[in-house]
Amino acid sequence: MSVPSEALARELAARLPPESVCTDRAERQRFALGGVPPQAVVYPSSEEEVATAVACCAELRAALVPWGGGARQRQVPPPWQYDVALVLSRLNRVLRYEPDDLTMTVQCGCRMDSLAAVLAARRQWLPFDVALPGESTVGGVVASATVGWERSGQLSTRDLLLGVTFVAGRGEVVRGGGSVVKNVAGYDMMRLVAGSWGTLGVVTQVTWKLLPEPPEKAVGWVGCRSLARAIEQALAGDRVRPQPSGLAVVGFGSGAAVADPQRAGVVVAYTGSAGEVQEGKSAFEEEVEDVHWFPHLGAATGLVRRIRDFSLVGPTHPWAAGLRLALLPSDLAACVEELTAFLDEDNTSVCIWPQRGTVYVRFTEQSERSLMRRAFLWAAEFAQEHRGWAWPDWWPEGWEFDAVSLPHLYLSRHIKDALDPMGIFSPGRYWRHW
Repeated sequence: MSVPSEALARELAARLPPESVCTDRAERQRFALGGVPPQAVVYPSSEEEVATAVACCAELRAALVPWGGGARQRQVPPPWQYDVALVLSRLNRVLRYEPDDLTMTVQCGCRMDSLAAVLAARRQWLPFDVALPGESTVGGVVASATVGWERSGQLSTRDLLLGVTFVAGRGEVVRGGGSVVKNVAGYDMMRLVAGSWGTLGVVTQVTWKLLPEPPEKAVGWVGCRSLARAIEQALAGDRVRPQPSGLAVVGFGSGAAVADPQRAGVVVAYTGSAGEVQEGKSAFEEEVEDVHWFPHLGAATGLVRRIRDFSLVGPTHPWAAGLRLALLPSDLAACVEELTAFLDEDNTSVCIWPQRGTVYVRFTEQSERSLMRRAFLWAAEFAQEHRGWAWPDWWPEGWEFDAVSLPHLYLSRHIKDALDPMGIFSPGRYWRHW
């Protein structure tokens, strides 16, 4: 049960600077989840203020949800209880950048596009593509364990974390890892926090491992007559050596919009030295028919951006709902064969990352609700039969689904109880288990 709004606002205002707490109705509505606004919005300006806000909420049993740019908030269910939106946009400084050591320590509210610009000046990068980098923050990327479509040629968020600082459930500050590449200090807290969706604590600071920017990159497109043919071509291309750094299959609405009059196709990328890229392109052309290589990266920017941003809502992706399947790559062809029955050619888009076995399906506002529900039920059944995983990946307003089965749940629950004993962090958002 939510704490009375007057008592909550009074306690927060007593412990935090007046400019850090807002109870204005219009402002609260901006941070509504599942149609429910929080009772208060808190804008901490320091790690100490984050800890103070969390401690206050723990004492009052008030549930809070951390906010970065909000780009991923609808990828998980709305919370069971929602009293405070903890907006971290003011924690946006680069604390330490060591280009010679390839490390960077930043606050959680830093935007990913701003970090990319800083690193590009030294020809360095964080080797994963983040969807909507202008709206995504460091804290949100870590909380969601974001990976990009070029997964085989890049690394995941977890792979690059050297250290993380977060505020746990009673307001205590927890530091894990360190600020050097070779680090054995303490427990591996980074892997606990990455992918926890704000249910274990509030990330305030992150240390990244960086990589030199690859000198060359090539992007190609293969138009296909059907989604099934595109999968066939992509799987053949993934067997090529050297392996592509990225592969994606797009279909129906997305395929028609981004590159080709045909309704499906394959996007391939190679990165590395000039010799490595040329070797990869030649090997790919031996296995896959009719590859069109873009003459320069600028010509491929729109296509790559749409694939990168496909999983999230944005100006070119006004999704009403979405689902995601995680399968063995060997099961993708069977998945596509059955999935086609649930696709509305004009109002449904598909993007598949075959190297990871990930299938994204997106429905627009014009999609029939009954078709969406049938697709969600089919996906859950197919994933269970094929030892995979399926879940609503863009949460439709007002929908409820059964909690997905998670094999690690027993151990994870003990971690949740230890770090968040009052259960105040994003209750219900970890796939409806807590």
